[in-house]
Amino acid sequence: MGATGKLKALTVSKAKIPGMYGDGGGLYLQVTGGGARSWIFRFWMPEIDPATGTPARDPRTNRPRGNGYSTPEFRCSAICGG
Repeated sequence: MGATGKLKALTVSKAKIPGMYGDGGGLYLQVTGGGARSWIFRFWMPEIDPATGTPARDPRTNRPRGNGYSTPEFRCSAICGG
């Protein structure tokens, strides 16, 4: 995670141009056209389990997560017609 705290209180209070201002570590200040300010935290959840390097599994079904179109069962049904 990158350094945080790049935006100072004075910078935040004076921000008037609409846009996203990065504070570091995935935290952004969003300024809208009307001048409203809000904080947004952007993050990413990988589909690969970092410990094993395998696709993350859905705990409810114990099957790989994803759209379902890349599972062996789907590929067989698409190819075999069953």
